Amino acid sequence: MILPDPAPLLPEIHDEDIIRQVFAHATSLTYSAKDAFQPQSNERLEFLGDSYLNYCITQILFSEFPDLSPGDLSALRAGLVSNQTLNVWARAYDLDKYLVLGVSMAHLQIPEKAEKIIADVFEAYIGGVIISRSQGKELVYDFLTKLVAPTLQQHKQFLDGMSRVDKMAVSRLYEMSVAQKQKLHFDFLDSGVNGAEDRWEAICLWEGQEVGRAKARNQQEAKHRVSTIVVEGLRKDN
Repeated sequence: MILPDPAPLLPEIHDEDIIRQVFAHATSLTYSAKDAFQPQSNERLEFLGDSYLNYCITQILFSEFPDLSPGDLSALRAGLVSNQTLNVWARAYDLDKYLVLGVSMAHLQIPEKAEKIIADVFEAYIGGVIISRSQGKELVYDFLTKLVAPTLQQHKQFLDGMSRVDKMAVSRLYEMSVAQKQKLHFDFLDSGVNGAEDRWEAICLWEGQEVGRAKARNQQEAKHRVSTIVVEGLRKDN
């Protein structure tokens, strides 16, 4: 996931009450049963923002990748709307700095839980824009289109690169290693970033020496890519 440079302007929310609600975690609310109007946390806005965010990303991907299968589109969308991605977006716009937590949550030390809470703030902000602006939906769609543009461009380059990958390269490389009596081995590094196009890195070792590296969204694709590179290199050397 790549952030645009410069980042697109975050649509403004034109209502102070909605702004307060966006950043109000449920644990921060204090009220009496006698109050005529109960204060609201950001949960309802998060529900709205989450739904519209998924719709927008789905529509954008459907338009940008007319040849991708539903399965591939779903996998790409999952990475773009993951808590990890939303957490990065929220922090990029300093939304996390305005989050109001209750005492029980103020010193949260569980990274996964904190990530989810901050991701929820991004979704709540999207919901706040929608209900506070007459053109809220259009503003959000335009904003998200610009926000994901570099990541989608990277994915298009990845797909273009995959189209040139020799799916038989792994087999050919093993054949070459046997013929030349050389030891072939692959190591894999996992970045742990769900949905990332470069999550896995394959490292090809020839007689214990690194001869190539390549990244892809899974181990098999990374292995194909590095094998293609190494086979081409060995053929040139011979």
